[in-house]
Amino acid sequence: MTTVDIYDPQVGMWQEGSHMLRPKSNFGVAVLDGSIYCVGGSDGTGDLASVEVYDVQSNRWRQGNSLAHPRSYIQAAVLDGAIYAVGGSRKTTRLSMVEKLGTSGTWETAAEMNTPRSRPAVGSHCGRLYAMGGYDGATILRSAECYTPDRNRWTMIANMTVPRNSPGFAVVGSRILVCGGYNGKV
Repeated sequence: MTTVDIYDPQVGMWQEGSHMLRPKSNFGVAVLDGSIYCVGGSDGTGDLASVEVYDVQSNRWRQGNSLAHPRSYIQAAVLDGAIYAVGGSRKTTRLSMVEKLGTSGTWETAAEMNTPRSRPAVGSHCGRLYAMGGYDGATILRSAECYTPDRNRWTMIANMTVPRNSPGFAVVGSRILVCGGYNGKV
């Protein structure tokens, strides 16, 4: 789909926004400097490297700089003013790759995660990037890891209590919450 719905909680109504440039699903989303970045994904026929950028103020989409590697089931997060595109899959291969959209406007390679992950929970907290759970192509994961940008290194952290694919990520106070997801049964 290319449609965008925008909800205004002050008036309690939805309105249709400007359509995306092309149909896509299974992409990562991050917000930086008032724009929404839709990173990678699938168009139903293959994995995408494309990045679409939505300017909320003008209600317009534009083509952003493409990822170096096409992938779907990817996640994205902002850390220290940069967008990170984390994991995903290319066809049937799960990926550990990470790309960073720096101030130059081009995607740069960052350190790979220790574990290939599609659909992990990804987010930032206290100057670090986290990737938790997901699917490695054979197993739904409970493992989690943390990226330190000044060292350009991922470190394994304590496993979650249960395996989770496609969970949500939230920060509340000093804690990270990983919510829901699919465990192979539910």
